[in-house]
Amino acid sequence: MLCLWRRGKTMIAVTLALFSAAVVFLALGLAKAGGAEQTGLAPHTYRENFETGELRAWASYPPNQDTAYDPYIYPGRIQPRDPARCLIIKCDPPWNQDQTLGAVKLFEMVLDRGFSVKFKYFLKTANRVAELRVHLPLADGRRLLIRKKSPALALDAWSECELTWKDLVEHDQVRPADTILGLTALAITAEIPAADPDLPVFFGLDDIEVRGLREIPFDFIEPRMAVLDEWPERIPLRHFRRAEAFCIAGNLNFGADHVDLTVAPLVDRDNVIFMRSFRAGTGRQWKTGEIVFDGPAFPPGLYRGEVTARVKGRVRSRTPFVIFLESPAANLTHPRILTDGQELPRFRDRFQSPVFAPVLERFLSRAKTCREQVQLEKITFDIDQFPDKDWIASLGAWSRDRFTAFREALLTNSVTYASGRDDPAGPFVKTLLLKLAAWPVWNHPWMEARGFHTYYPLGEFADAFGTAYDTVFNLLSEDERRTVREGLLRNYVKPAFKTYVEHNQVTTNSSNWISHLAGGALVSLLAMAHDNPELLDLEPWFSGFLLKMHKFISTVFGRDGSYGEGFRYYNFAMQSLARTLPPLERIFNIDLSGPVAGSHLETLWTSIVPRNIALGFGDTERYLKQEAQAWWLSTDNGPMNSWAWLLEKTRDPHLAWLYRSLKESDTLQEVLHETSGSPAREPASLGTVRFFPDVGTAVFKSGWREDDFTFVFRSGPFFNHQHLDQGSFYLADRGEVFLEERYDGEHHYYDDPVYRTHAIQPISHNTILLDRNPQSQKVGDPKGFASGLADQARLENCLDADGLAFVTGDIGRLYGDKVRRLRRHVLYIKPRLIVLVDEALPGDTDAEVNLLFHTRWKKDIAIGPESVSFTKPGGVLHLFPILPEKPTLEVLGEPHFLYQYSAVPLVERGYLQVSAPTKGRRLIMANLLASAGQGEPPPAVEIAVESDAAAVSFPDAGGEWRLAINRGGTMPFGDWTSDGLLLALDPRGALFAADATSIARNGITLFESPERFAGQFTLSSGRFAGVVRVQAAAPLKIKTGGRPDRILLNGRPADRSAFNPETGILTIQLSAGETKIEVTRER
Repeated sequence: MLCLWRRGKTMIAVTLALFSAAVVFLALGLAKAGGAEQTGLAPHTYRENFETGELRAWASYPPNQDTAYDPYIYPGRIQPRDPARCLIIKCDPPWNQDQTLGAVKLFEMVLDRGFSVKFKYFLKTANRVAELRVHLPLADGRRLLIRKKSPALALDAWSECELTWKDLVEHDQVRPADTILGLTALAITAEIPAADPDLPVFFGLDDIEVRGLREIPFDFIEPRMAVLDEWPERIPLRHFRRAEAFCIAGNLNFGADHVDLTVAPLVDRDNVIFMRSFRAGTGRQWKTGEIVFDGPAFPPGLYRGEVTARVKGRVRSRTPFVIFLESPAANLTHPRILTDGQELPRFRDRFQSPVFAPVLERFLSRAKTCREQVQLEKITFDIDQFPDKDWIASLGAWSRDRFTAFREALLTNSVTYASGRDDPAGPFVKTLLLKLAAWPVWNHPWMEARGFHTYYPLGEFADAFGTAYDTVFNLLSEDERRTVREGLLRNYVKPAFKTYVEHNQVTTNSSNWISHLAGGALVSLLAMAHDNPELLDLEPWFSGFLLKMHKFISTVFGRDGSYGEGFRYYNFAMQSLARTLPPLERIFNIDLSGPVAGSHLETLWTSIVPRNIALGFGDTERYLKQEAQAWWLSTDNGPMNSWAWLLEKTRDPHLAWLYRSLKESDTLQEVLHETSGSPAREPASLGTVRFFPDVGTAVFKSGWREDDFTFVFRSGPFFNHQHLDQGSFYLADRGEVFLEERYDGEHHYYDDPVYRTHAIQPISHNTILLDRNPQSQKVGDPKGFASGLADQARLENCLDADGLAFVTGDIGRLYGDKVRRLRRHVLYIKPRLIVLVDEALPGDTDAEVNLLFHTRWKKDIAIGPESVSFTKPGGVLHLFPILPEKPTLEVLGEPHFLYQYSAVPLVERGYLQVSAPTKGRRLIMANLLASAGQGEPPPAVEIAVESDAAAVSFPDAGGEWRLAINRGGTMPFGDWTSDGLLLALDPRGALFAADATSIARNGITLFESPERFAGQFTLSSGRFAGVVRVQAAAPLKIKTGGRPDRILLNGRPADRSAFNPETGILTIQLSAGETKIEVTRER
C-alpha cells in the first residue's frame, strides 16, 4: 500500500505496507477471527517473488564474509529463458570440499497448526546436491530444521517445496506441548558435497510464501505514521516540539481491555520516563488525553514510544514508534555542519592560529589543486555508460576518478571557504553542486541492477555534498538551493533510504558501510533541515536513518570496549562517525555515541602501540598508523584523528594516551575539537588480563612495553569483514611476533586469486582444521541477528587469578556435524607461558584434528626431538607437544598473496601443523608455548604421560608449577583427584581447576557443583579463598569442616548460603560469571 500526504506543492510518498509489499494481511470478520479477540493475533501471509528486482532484506546464509559487499546474492533470471526474476545465490567453491549456500530473511511471525511455508527452487549445478534444508529459528532459541535429501531433489529445473505443521511433527521438530511458536527468521540452504572448484553453483528461490499469525498492531490515526517493512518502529511524519500539546489516537482491531503508552530515550529504552493510559473511544478507537513533553526529563532528542495492549492483564500487542523532539526555539541558520554561525568567528580564529596554520595551508593547497583537477566545464553526466555486469574493472573510474574526486573537491573547498581565506573556493563549490545536482542518478549501474540503489562511497560523497550546501548556502539563490536539495534527495537520500532502511539491507548491521551510508544521509538531512517547509520534517527519512545508525552502533560496538570489525574498518567507520555524530548532537541534541565511548579499549589491548603493531582479526593489517592513512580514506586523515571529537567529549585518559601515542599531526578534526586539555594515563594501570566477551577476544600480557609478552585469542560471533578463524591467536614476546595471522600487509581482496581460497579461510590462521580441510569452519551466525540462529563461537570460563588466567573458546558449532564438541582451552601462566589444550569429540565418524601455528617465514620453523622452535632475531619460541604422545608434526608451505610478489627475493611462507586422529573417543591435544632469548637454552619442561592424564612441571615459570591434563574420567594428581580437564598447583600451593564439577583431596570431596566451573582455590587453617567462574547460576558446595563465621562473595556478605553442621558442607549459590569467595570458619 502506498499512502500519500500532500503539503504545499510537494507530494510525500511513504510506503505504508505493514510488512512487505508482497504481504497480504488477512482481515477476517470477528466471527471468523477465532482467538484474535483474546490473543491479539490474526492470520498473516508473507509472499515474495522478487519481480520488482529488490532483495527486500534477503541476505546470503551462511553470511558472506563481507555482508555489505555481497556479489553472491542478487535478483535475476537463473535461466536466460525464464520470464520472471527470482532470487539467485551463487557459490564459487574455493576448494574441493563441502559447500553450503542459501538465503535468510528476518521475520516476526507466530507459527501455529495452520502454519505452512512453500517456495520454488532451482539448483543449477553439475555437482551433486546432498540435501535442501529449511531453517526455522524460534524466539525461544530453538532452531527447527527440515531436511529434504537427494535423490528427491531435482536439478536444473524449477521444483516446489512445501512444509506444514504436520511435517514439523513428523520430523520431530516440535514438542507435544507446542501449540504456537515465535518465528524470528527463515533460512533456506543447499548442501553440496565435495564441490568442484571449477564449477560455480547457482541456487534460485522464488514464489516464497509463509503462512502463520502475527500480532495485531496499534493502527495510528494521530499522528500520521510511516510503517516500514522491516522495522517494528513506526515513524511520525512530523517532529514534536517541547511544551507542545498533542494526543495519540488509533484503532486496535481486537478486544483489548487496557492500552498504555510508555516513552523512553531511544538509546536507553529500559529507562521509562513517561507513562499514560489510553481511554477507550467509539468502536475500536483508543485515545490518550493531552500530552506535553516538557521539563528536565524531556530535553530535545530522540525517544521511543510504545503502545502496549492487554487482555485480562496479559500483554497481547506492542507497537513501538519514534518521537523526534525538537526545541520550540529551534531556528536553524547556516552554516551549521562544520560549525554554526555563532561559532564561525572562533572557528576562523582557531584555524588561522599558529597552532593550526599547517592544517590550513594544507587545505588551501589541496583545495586549489582540486579546482585545477576537477575541471567544471568538463563535468558531464555519463554514469549511464558504465556497465551493469562485470563492474570491477570500471569501479575505479566511477569511484576514484569521479565521486572521490568530487568529494575531495567539495570538502576541501568548503573548508577553505569557511576559513575566510579562500574566496575563489565558494563559487567553485556552488557551480560543482549545481552541476552534480542536475545529474539524474549517481549510482553505479551494476549496483542498481542488483537491487542496491546506492553504494557506500556515495554516502561519503553525500556527506561532503551536504556540508558544501550548508557552507555556501548564502551564495545560492532560492531556486539554486531548491535544485541542490532536490538533487541530493533524488540521487542519494531517497535511494539510500529505500535500500538500507526500508529494505534494511546489511541486516547483520555490523558493516562500516552503515556509518558512511546513514552518516552521509544524516549530514545531508541536517544540512537541509527547516530549509523547505514543504518537505515537512524530512520524515520518514530522518528517523529511519537514525534507527539504522543506532542499530549499527549498538551492534558493532560492544559494551565491553570492543568493535566487531578489525582496526582497518574501525578507523574507517570512525571517520564517518566523527563527521556525523557531533553535528547531530549539536543541532538536535541526539547523542548516539554511548556505545562508541570506550570502544578504543580492544584496540589498545590487542596492539603493541610503541611498535605500531596491531594484533587484530579479519580484513585488517598488522599496523595502526599506515592503516589510518590509506589512500581510499581521505586526504585529511591520520592516525587517531577521527577520535578527536570523542576525546573532547569523554576526556578518557586511556584514549588520550592512545591518541597521543599514535597521532602524527593535526587535521581538521583538531581544529573542530579541543583535545589538548585531556589528561593522559598510561595503560599499565589497566592490568595485564582483559576479556572482551561481546566480540570474543581475550588478551594476556606481561606488561605494556614493546618487548613484553602479548597473547591475543579470538572466539566469538561473526561480525562483518571477519575471517573464518575462530579459535585463532597471536603470540608476541621479546619484541617479536612469533605466531601471527597469515593475512598480513596490504591486500587486494577480490583481485587476489588466493584471497577467498586462503586469506579468509581457516587454513591461513592459528586455528583448527578437521581432516586437513582448508575451509573446515563455516561463517558463524552474526551477533544479535535472530534468536535461534546461534551457530557461533563462544568465549567461556574467562578467569583472571593470582599467577594465572584462563579462557575457553567453544568453536564446535562452526564445524557442522563433523564434531560433537570442539573447544580450545588456554591457560596463561604469568608472565609469559601458554598451555593450549584442545578438546575434540568426533561426530558419527572419526576425524583427524589439525592444529595450525603460523609464523612469517617457513625457514624459521624447526622440528626438534623435544620441541618445535620458531626462531626470530629477538628470541626463540618453543612449542612442547604434551598430548598425544606422538602427534604428527609437519612444516608446510603456503602460496604468496598477490602483493607479496613485489618482494625481492621471495621468501617462502609456512606454518607448523600438529595432527592426531580421534580414534572413536574424545581427543585431548595439549601443547606448551614458552619463549627464550636469543642464545638462551629452552625453558625447562618435564612431561610424563599416562593413560588417564599427562603431568607437566615447569620450574622456570616463577617457581615450581605442576600441571595435570585429564584424558577422560577422574584424574589423580598427587593427593588430589578431579573430573576436571585441568589441574594446576602453583608455587604457593594454590590449586587451579578447569572444567570440573568436583575436586577431592585424600578421598574427601572439597568442592562440588552440578555446573562445570573454573576456579583457583587457596586453603589454609581456618580460611578458604578463591575465585570461581560458572557459565550458569549454580550452587557450589565447599567442605569447610567447621561452621563459617564470615562468608564474603565479591567482597559482600553472602545472602544465599547454607551450612550443614552434620556434613561440614557450606553451600553457596553462585551467579553466572566470576565470583570471588572468602570464607573464615570457627576454630
